[in-house]
Amino acid sequence: MKLPVSILATTIGVATSQAAFDFSPIVQRGRYNTLIQAISTAGSDSVIYQNLPVTILGPTDEAFAPLIENLSSEELSLILLDHVVLGLNYTREHVEKEGGCVRGTTAGGTEISIYIDPVSDDMDVDGILVVDQDVIGGFGVLHGIESLIIRGEHGVVECPAPTPPADFSPVESLGKYNTFITALNQSGLASILGSYDSIMIAPTDEALAAAIVGDVSEDELRKVLTNHLITSYALYSYDLIYRQCVEATTLGGLRVAFRYDEATGGYSVNGIPFNSDMDIGGNFGIMHGIDGVLLEGSSQFTSCLDFSEITNNGNYNTLLGAFEQTNITEVIADTTPVTIFGPTDTALAAVQENIDSLSAEELKAVLANHLIAFDDISSELLVLEECMDRVTDGGMRVDIRYDSATETATVNGISIVDFDVRGNYGVLHGIDGVLIEGVTPYTPCVDFTPVVEAGKYGFFLSALNETGEIDTITQVRPVTLLAPTDEAFAALDSSFSTSEILLNHLVYSETAISTGCVDAQTAGGMNVDIRYDMETGVGTVNGIPIVELNITGNFGVVHGIDGVLIEGVTPYTPCADFSPIEQAGKYSTFLNVLNATKQNEFISILSPLTFFGPTDSALAAIQDTLDALTEEQLVAVVDNHILVYPTNVTLEDVKSEGCIGLRSIGSLELSITYNETTDTVAVNGIPVVDADIFGNYGVMHGIDGVIGVDGEYFPCPFSGDDDSLSPGGPTFDILEELATRFQRPLFTAVLAAGETTATIFGPDDAAFSAIDEPGTEEEVLEILKGHVVAGTPTIEQIKAEGCLILDTLAGTKIRAMYVAAEGAGRRLAGHGGGTIMINDAKVIVANLEADGAMIHGIDKVILPGSFEECPAEPTMAPVAAPTPTETPAARSAAFAARLSFVFGCMIALVAL
Repeated sequence: MKLPVSILATTIGVATSQAAFDFSPIVQRGRYNTLIQAISTAGSDSVIYQNLPVTILGPTDEAFAPLIENLSSEELSLILLDHVVLGLNYTREHVEKEGGCVRGTTAGGTEISIYIDPVSDDMDVDGILVVDQDVIGGFGVLHGIESLIIRGEHGVVECPAPTPPADFSPVESLGKYNTFITALNQSGLASILGSYDSIMIAPTDEALAAAIVGDVSEDELRKVLTNHLITSYALYSYDLIYRQCVEATTLGGLRVAFRYDEATGGYSVNGIPFNSDMDIGGNFGIMHGIDGVLLEGSSQFTSCLDFSEITNNGNYNTLLGAFEQTNITEVIADTTPVTIFGPTDTALAAVQENIDSLSAEELKAVLANHLIAFDDISSELLVLEECMDRVTDGGMRVDIRYDSATETATVNGISIVDFDVRGNYGVLHGIDGVLIEGVTPYTPCVDFTPVVEAGKYGFFLSALNETGEIDTITQVRPVTLLAPTDEAFAALDSSFSTSEILLNHLVYSETAISTGCVDAQTAGGMNVDIRYDMETGVGTVNGIPIVELNITGNFGVVHGIDGVLIEGVTPYTPCADFSPIEQAGKYSTFLNVLNATKQNEFISILSPLTFFGPTDSALAAIQDTLDALTEEQLVAVVDNHILVYPTNVTLEDVKSEGCIGLRSIGSLELSITYNETTDTVAVNGIPVVDADIFGNYGVMHGIDGVIGVDGEYFPCPFSGDDDSLSPGGPTFDILEELATRFQRPLFTAVLAAGETTATIFGPDDAAFSAIDEPGTEEEVLEILKGHVVAGTPTIEQIKAEGCLILDTLAGTKIRAMYVAAEGAGRRLAGHGGGTIMINDAKVIVANLEADGAMIHGIDKVILPGSFEECPAEPTMAPVAAPTPTETPAARSAAFAARLSFVFGCMIALVAL
């Protein structure tokens, strides 16, 4: 509904009702004259007079200035309506009572939220800063805002989910931090600490009494408190043992350095000693007690960074001076290890005049283009890789190259003149120039020269450049590119968008074609069948002729095709050949259901799989039920018959084991049993009537019933002598249930990463039980992704390296570190023998191999924010330190089979 300005004017009581609704509190502010004039000149009307009081979100004169002269009355009316909430008085006190955030709808129908930041204490309206709070009058309340709410350009900011109240009882029980805890509760800061990833540096009652004398204002007290709080970060005492020194910035903006003194065994923060109360945990995070107070000005901060090796080199004095001048050392300290491309004094002297003209912020931005955060690029790695693409801390793309012929290296064409100047910051490589966006251009490492030389894929390569997909290929290579010829693109109907269909031609894995058929899924989500007959030399992709095979390069492989892949136009035909099942003569209904639900495509892409096919008679018995199901429900029925474990479980396997316990992708527990007396096999008690029907899909076992309808599950009896797998040892049922629930998106994540192998760090049941269950499905999925990494590092490899940083599917990093036994290097507090730590979790079951996967059981859940970098000094090389518990060979395969089904869809990428 559109209301005229006159209605708005009477809504907030301007011209005709000034006696009742006095605007003088707003007028006295002196910065809302345009707002008042716009309302006053609009006339008066009493249509919605009864909706008073109102909340006015009042733009300042400066906010109106760019637009007011060009607005018509109607446009101004609409804008004003979106700055008034009818019938509600949203004072600051009201917002605070509502938990610090309220949602409302303006008279113009726009959704808005008013939010109070618990840290800064600022109020905003959907991110627009409130510059005047609680201007109160007979009209209601005005909050002055620094910019306009523009319909169509405005995006509502959701109120954050309520934070569970912080439970300080573990700290209160100590009896000497009462003043600090009371102040946190009274200030409202306790509400932001309902998170396990926070640090409280708690002064004792005595320390606070000595430091704060006399009355302090509420703002001053808040500043003191926030100097002792760090959110989204957890730092335990044992982390400091290895890192020695860690920098952070408190909520109050105070820079602090945590230190561990190896000689004394003592800990401190900005020179203030920790007392014996350390690593006190709760839902607020962790607390470390200190016998002092962190105050602005008197706090003795000294950076952890040691640039002595750079100083001793003698060629980077100007660079170090710029570091100090811009305070970019904080960025370096917060993102170690850092690779620094450091311009020499000579290089900086050549542009000194330009540097002198820069402000400190501009100079900091230039320096940021010389830093690569969380990345230690050694000269050895560069020689091995030859070319590496990276993004600097300033957002600039750089290509780092090594020329083996000349034994020289460059970054964006600038020569590297010094290598491997190391310190606790990471590594510096000296360069004889300055990296400047637009001046020192980036050239992607991926080299399409072999494709260019083919002479017929120019349009495709140009489209990859224009859409930025070259950058994607650079990051995830090797890839497979199904490249349409220039003639194919020229013949494309103009109604199709090149950018939209481009991803249908990119596969995040390298697929060299030989004779036969391969299924793949493209980056655009399109399924493709790649077929080639070596004898005839004829090949197709979704029926489109292949005109050129296996053009290889550092990008992966390109196959030229004489057409364009378009969903729905160039249909996919699964490679899986179900003719062996057809020939059995009694599974036609099941095959029809597979086709109707497209589960035949699922099986084909993930093959080889094991699945169970109900006979025609078994399905006929429940035909009425099947006819009433939706397609989604029918897919669920089929999913109950497909094993997650992506390999062939044969009759011989079942006879050998007697009973094999697995799970379907429909999350049903299955037991496949062999009765030696009757020489029969059953799944959940349903007789297997046709075993081992093999094909390129894997293996199907025909059954005389429907899983989930017929039969009943009974778990396989436990057998074996491995204590780590006994009922008293670690179990992994929760992990299995959660990961199976999310197996499809997990598979998609691995596919998007372009990987064919995975390592699973699986928390045991006790670990899951020790944490609060995440609130949403998305949060659960992200946590699961945070436990899966590409590749299959073994325990022996981690020992040999000492410490590895691994990238997870969640986009986070985890640290896999060998901790030697006492006397063989520094040891982790609380762990006596040599072991493997994944962040702060201990590996308890190791090196279980299962078809392209490596599984390690751990005793804690890896939560966001628990990552720490490898220590600056690696632990001593292990010689004969004890390993984590490993399963005997006789039990490894069986246990791997049980755990590996959890991420079976990801492991199945081996088949691609």
